[in-house]
Amino acid sequence: MVRTPRDYWAFVPEPLPPALDLGRLAPLVEEASHAVGNHKGAGGQLPNPLMLMRPFLRREAVLSSRIEGTLTSFSDLLFFEAAPDWIAFFLRGVRTQAVDAVRRTEKLLALRRSYRTKALAGGRAAPLTKLVDLLFVRPAISIRGAQQELGVTFRAAQLNIDRLVALDLLEEVTGRERYRIYMAREIAQVAMEDLPDEL
Repeated sequence: MVRTPRDYWAFVPEPLPPALDLGRLAPLVEEASHAVGNHKGAGGQLPNPLMLMRPFLRREAVLSSRIEGTLTSFSDLLFFEAAPDWIAFFLRGVRTQAVDAVRRTEKLLALRRSYRTKALAGGRAAPLTKLVDLLFVRPAISIRGAQQELGVTFRAAQLNIDRLVALDLLEEVTGRERYRIYMAREIAQVAMEDLPDEL
């Protein structure tokens, strides 16, 4: 901050481009690149990789400070943008997000294997495994939605959903007699859980 000739305080940023300490940033770039590569490889195995973004779509810009795994105020955010260390801050954030996405992906893939194994043991594997895969695209479904996605009758969709309820893979969440919605809570929890502090 500097005082202007008219007696106002003004923010004067450092000259651009900033001087970069490439020796210090190189390991951060390498870690971030490696984590993003892992994320890309692992995320490609999910039926709906965008599921990993849902926790972040519901937060506003200030709360997007989750990129570093912490909550930040707007003034803190401005400080970090003005600080000369913003590139390192950004790279740590990229690494944190990529590592988190890989962990979520690994959990979701393990959960998917578990669900498919249970569905295969439940008989009539084709419609059940297709319904299980659909839950990893969207963890909440109605009977009508299952009917449309599976290309079966309403009754067949109901029976397949009932099988997954009996296997404790789905639960009805509305409490209504009609227009019920069924939720795969474990899938939703993994996709929506908060970032762990140790990232």
